[in-house]
Amino acid sequence: MSFEGYKREATEVSAEMLKDLLETAIKNLGENPIRIYNGQEHHASPLHEMLEALSKDSKVIELLKILKKDQ
Repeated sequence: MSFEGYKREATEVSAEMLKDLLETAIKNLGENPIRIYNGQEHHASPLHEMLEALSKDSKVIELLKILKKDQ
């Protein structure tokens, strides 16, 4: 559906833009859809992603250990 809108807009701009749009659409439709998920982490939220990144930082881990000792 959105392709039709892009197509209409591209046609109004130039034939070259329409050609580029069609090439991109064909390329994307021909690729394996699983490529999006291969080898990537999928986080429930940006906060989850940030916490995971921080948990891999040794300086943050040391700081948390120090803070826990002080309780």
